[in-house]
Amino acid sequence: MKVCMVGYTFYENDGRVLRYAETLAKRGEYVDVVALRRKGQSKVGRLNGVNIYRIQEREINEKNKFSMVSQTILPEKWVIVSDGPTDGTDEIVQRYTSK
Repeated sequence: MKVCMVGYTFYENDGRVLRYAETLAKRGEYVDVVALRRKGQSKVGRLNGVNIYRIQEREINEKNKFSMVSQTILPEKWVIVSDGPTDGTDEIVQRYTSK
């Protein structure tokens, strides 16, 4: 199975996303993660079997934080890691996953 995780976070610093992605990779899944990129980091990387695609920076307009997803091929399965945000993230996720 192919899994794409989109995290509005820095991958290496978010233990929840990191552990879940690496667990899936160890299980034999093909795992891509789209995450934020810090200055000096490469745009593409691989860590413990997980392919990491880093975007440049956070967007000021929170309504568009998943806009890079709409420009890519949609994955077979979505894995959303959410801690109950109050910024409208759940509605944005629903819009993209219903496509």
